[in-house]
Amino acid sequence: MKKKLICDAVVTFDTTNATHTLTITYNGTGCGLNRKRTGTVTISIPAGVHWKDKGAQVTVVFNLTVTRLTDNKSIVLTGSHVYTNVTGGNVISLTPSSQPIIHTVASDNMVITFDNGAQRTWHVARQRTYTNLNGFAVALSGTHTDGATSGISEWGTNRWGNNFTTVINQPLTVAASCGWQLTSGQFTLNNAAGSTSITFGLDANGNASGCPVQGSTYYFKLAYTSNANKTYTFILPY
Repeated sequence: MKKKLICDAVVTFDTTNATHTLTITYNGTGCGLNRKRTGTVTISIPAGVHWKDKGAQVTVVFNLTVTRLTDNKSIVLTGSHVYTNVTGGNVISLTPSSQPIIHTVASDNMVITFDNGAQRTWHVARQRTYTNLNGFAVALSGTHTDGATSGISEWGTNRWGNNFTTVINQPLTVAASCGWQLTSGQFTLNNAAGSTSITFGLDANGNASGCPVQGSTYYFKLAYTSNANKTYTFILPY
């Protein structure tokens, strides 16, 4: 069965086989934006498995080309992500008395091919924890450990061939009670040039603000430390 649900794609459902699939086929029309997409994204789950089941897994396979129309430069994304409902349960049914619901996202085979033929491999290891204690909230953390470094959420090689790691030092938390804003958390990007740390949920002086009052703005602090031990700090609104 095919349906036109996306302006530049056709969605196809197949529930006749042992694995049920939803395939999005992009046709490159561009939707009037400054980029176009061609290729497919396929989402699959074994027949008889429901996402609310404990340990249920959904696999998303990418074979997608994204082209910037201003200069026709493109990237090709291939590989897969596996989403796991670790605890089971539906997020929509969370109550203050419910246990947190945990989902993970993992990938070890995402390949990005640039228009000059260069290829880079990225890895993903994220966890989302959903709660409804004082209103709905979701916290994002990293689950990979490399030596003494834990909390890694992404790692691999960047466009210029340099290794990088992204570490979530404090869970990145979005809360309904704070207008669905990113209210707290910190991550650090490490690469050949140095280390960049970004802390969210601050006031204009760089202090943790909690939920802002009506009309106020959240700020983040960016601290960059070069390999020459020079540090630069900025506090900016978001």
